[in-house]
Amino acid sequence: MPRRTPVLLVALTLPVALVVTPLAASGVPSAPSVPTVPSVMAEATTASAARGAAATGAAPAAPDGDDVPVGVPGTTSASGPAPEPTPQPAAGPAAEETVPPAEPVGPAGRTEPATDPAGEPVAQGHVEPTTDPVPQDVPDAALGTAVVADEPTIAIDPTFDPGYDPAGDAAGDTDAATPQYAATPAPDQIRWNGVSIYKQSVVATVVDLEVWSSTPAAKVELLLGGVVVATDTTIERRYDHWLGTARVDLTGLSGSTSITMRVTTPEGAVRSERKVFTADAVVAPLTAEILARRPGPHNTGVPAGTVLRPSGTLRVTQPGAVIDGLDIEGCLVIDADDVTVRNTRIRCTSTTRNRAVVMDGKHKGFLLEDVEIDGGGSTEIGIDVTDAVIRRVDVHHVNDGIRMGANLVIEDSWIHHMTRRGSLHPDAIQGISAKNIVIRNNTLDPRNPDTGDLANAAIMLGSETGTKTSENVLIEGNFMSGGNYTLNVSGSITATGFVIRQNRFGGGARYGAIITRQSVPAEPDNVVDATGTRVRVVYIK
Repeated sequence: MPRRTPVLLVALTLPVALVVTPLAASGVPSAPSVPTVPSVMAEATTASAARGAAATGAAPAAPDGDDVPVGVPGTTSASGPAPEPTPQPAAGPAAEETVPPAEPVGPAGRTEPATDPAGEPVAQGHVEPTTDPVPQDVPDAALGTAVVADEPTIAIDPTFDPGYDPAGDAAGDTDAATPQYAATPAPDQIRWNGVSIYKQSVVATVVDLEVWSSTPAAKVELLLGGVVVATDTTIERRYDHWLGTARVDLTGLSGSTSITMRVTTPEGAVRSERKVFTADAVVAPLTAEILARRPGPHNTGVPAGTVLRPSGTLRVTQPGAVIDGLDIEGCLVIDADDVTVRNTRIRCTSTTRNRAVVMDGKHKGFLLEDVEIDGGGSTEIGIDVTDAVIRRVDVHHVNDGIRMGANLVIEDSWIHHMTRRGSLHPDAIQGISAKNIVIRNNTLDPRNPDTGDLANAAIMLGSETGTKTSENVLIEGNFMSGGNYTLNVSGSITATGFVIRQNRFGGGARYGAIITRQSVPAEPDNVVDATGTRVRVVYIK
């Protein structure tokens, strides 16, 4: 895992008298309930300029530990929330059969999937019988699309060479040239990104498709709305099908759409079959500007060239104190109002302390910016604060990046490489109960490539340990990847004033991009990052 280049020596600016007391090895005080403070849902302060590149290193593996929340409103248990069971939508039954030639069904409007009483997404729009095999995988470009599991599975050897004769080679005949073909051909199908398009999503732009014919073919054509949009006469015989290719422009289509494959045999006979898929309109294409402002190693944490001065664990008790340019080998406790910590690295790796940065719950006005927090794989939570602004912060190698309470702005930050501790579920950001929260323009990727752990979620709100309340929460303009569901709004939450908009989702989620309550809908401008198409949302009651 990359790490920032250490830099030495720095200014400790104290606008007022600063009291910085070395923290005893025995413990961080538990935070009492949070006082009422003004909402930060009005515009918070802004993002900033790009930083120079810096280097970082790997951290040790995480030991087991217990989840002990400190300073989390609504949490009184000494043992923290249980790991979240993640619902997984199942595929519904359907049978496919060949249909006679017909005019294709035109594009239809698209709605988000509803759910049946078991929580399974219900297919929307027109579903046409077909004979495609089961897709074995769904590409990242169709993130969140459920795999269809109701069709016959046909084993295909992708490495098979039709010019290779295994029997002849085994007999010592190295000149065997008789092609070997499957006794039963694969069904007719149209494929994109390695899977059948049947009941799947295809980006509504120019796409390259494969046309698999189950019978000999001299020509294959694709038709949209009765009009031929692609033709291929260079058909290849493959192990279990005849292969044609086609480039088709799906721009402008949206929702349930049908496309017809028309096959002409070498003898001149013609047959047709219609396939139904979902055309995903491009809502927000990926641009160079989006990539340039995305938080990462080049624009979060300690700016390149900053000189840091070594320090140990600190407790700040002076109101208005400014901590600038420290290299803290230990943890940080904020026990005063209006404290600022900037241009600082915090390496809190003690197994006896569960928080790298923590407030006592009685104070407000904390600003944390241009800071790197390294939990070394042994710290449970990177940041546990309330009434604070967290900006351009690089948090890594902790179990949870940020534990939310109330009155927080989290922006322009990079939270990554979560390290699982025992049976706890790692999240980049978690809020059991959250109030007056802004999470915007962050890169949130809890996956740990060092261990292969997908983690639980980029953002986890709520808990399975009882009904929790969240209000005035804005999740906007973030880039998120990984997790079971990347964004998980628990069914236990009672939520008001909840907005999820303009977020982009990468690959790597185990089940999908978003799972949320029906009362907390995601806006249609939440998109798959690679394609700019709308993500699939699973709604639970």
